[in-house]
Amino acid sequence: MPVIIYPASVQGAGAPREIAAAIRAANGHARVDVLIVCRGGGSLEDLWAFNEEIVARAVFDSRIPIVSGVGHETDFTICDFVADLRAATPTAAAAAVVPDRVAFAHKLRELARHASRGTAHALAVRAQRLDHASRRLVHPAARIAAQRERAAALAMRLSRSFRLRLAAERDSVASLQACLAREMSEELDVPSRVGEEIFSTSHTYPERSVELHFFSCELFGEPRPMLDQEMRWVRRDELAALEFPPADAALITILMRPLG
Repeated sequence: MPVIIYPASVQGAGAPREIAAAIRAANGHARVDVLIVCRGGGSLEDLWAFNEEIVARAVFDSRIPIVSGVGHETDFTICDFVADLRAATPTAAAAAVVPDRVAFAHKLRELARHASRGTAHALAVRAQRLDHASRRLVHPAARIAAQRERAAALAMRLSRSFRLRLAAERDSVASLQACLAREMSEELDVPSRVGEEIFSTSHTYPERSVELHFFSCELFGEPRPMLDQEMRWVRRDELAALEFPPADAALITILMRPLG
């Protein structure tokens, strides 16, 4: 590894200025990746140059990272606290700047294995998610077929319900026809035949709800007159002129007796 030395005095009256000038020169040349500011051990007075403000400011202003390796392990200077990294000795500073090749290669292999395991785990997790998603994914044709089957089932249920409802309505109409025929035989004392339902209507009054069904009928003779003056016979061609529903529920009872 290439090494560039910027010489400077490390103790004495002019040492602080020389150390600061060497740091500024290294920054001006910009030919190195890191600077080591160091000296061997000595007394507090011998190391005092590295406590001077001019050195501390030069270290702080340096654009190049600085490792401070001044004195021995028990020695501390202001330069140590301003530098990017403090090493216990100059040898330790050199070791920090240039790591052992074997240790560095071992560290790289460890990082590579860690990255490989992480990548494999991430791929396995994503593959599992993809497999889970593919199981939930339904082909559009299959989805359409399922919807078609469901629609067919609903259509069958609707048709069955409609047939049952229609049969119930027919039974109700037949029951009304039979009841009406019985009433007409008793009231009119003349043969008659009840035909199809003409129309029906319903209305809700405060007292009750009323549902009216109108049937056509054929009389085989002359009916006897109505005894109640409020009631009269209505021909089929007169139905359109009637007002339904009547405003009063009591009027329903007068116009038409409930059947059954």
